[in-house]
Amino acid sequence: MEKFEIKILIYSVSIILFVLTFFLLAIFFLFKRKQRKNFNKISALNNALLQSQIEIQEQTFTNISQELHDNIGQSLSLAKLNLNTIKLNDSRKAQESIDETKALISETLVNIRDLSKSMLGEKISEIGLEKAIRNELKILKNTGDYVIDFTTSNLINSFTPQQELVAFRIIQETLHNIVKHAEATEIIINIKHQTACSIITITDNGKGFDIITLDKNESGVGLKNMKNRAKLINADFIIESSLMKGTKSSLKIKFG
Repeated sequence: MEKFEIKILIYSVSIILFVLTFFLLAIFFLFKRKQRKNFNKISALNNALLQSQIEIQEQTFTNISQELHDNIGQSLSLAKLNLNTIKLNDSRKAQESIDETKALISETLVNIRDLSKSMLGEKISEIGLEKAIRNELKILKNTGDYVIDFTTSNLINSFTPQQELVAFRIIQETLHNIVKHAEATEIIINIKHQTACSIITITDNGKGFDIITLDKNESGVGLKNMKNRAKLINADFIIESSLMKGTKSSLKIKFG
């Protein structure tokens, strides 16, 4: 009986050890699998952030080129024209031309300062999302083609650098689409900070579009890309629009 009991004990311990080993191995492999998934997610996020940085830089340089051509170049051309047409024999008119030239040069210097700020677009985490948006809107306002309204409420926020970077890229792309397609004259941006999230809305009074049709053409791919970008920072991106009634884009960034 003692030998039988010893055998039973040995078998029982062996089975327990086998089950325990199997259990530990299963936990180890599950951990490694989850670790690989997390690594892939981190790699995807880093790639998306890098791509966003590159696109922000490209869009910033495009804006700078447009600003140099449309505003600064025009202001300097007018200043040069004023100087070339000064009538030295008429002191009053000469003074008027000189004053106009001074005003144009002062305006040009302001525009150049604005451009230098916009070149910091890739350093969103340093200047903050709100200031980066203001710099972007100032460039649009300087064209004289848009009435701009930018408001914020409950200014405390908890954006991470990644959220600020990707959010700015989405906002920048939305503004670019408005300029390119909407034929709008008004752009309204509102940032509302809440306890669990921040909601950024961009509204224009443009010609709008049919959402269903958009999903079927190439522009729909751009919308899907922005939605996918939003998911990377725990956010939702939604567009509401209809023909001749403008467009409203909402970016809801969740905290935690």
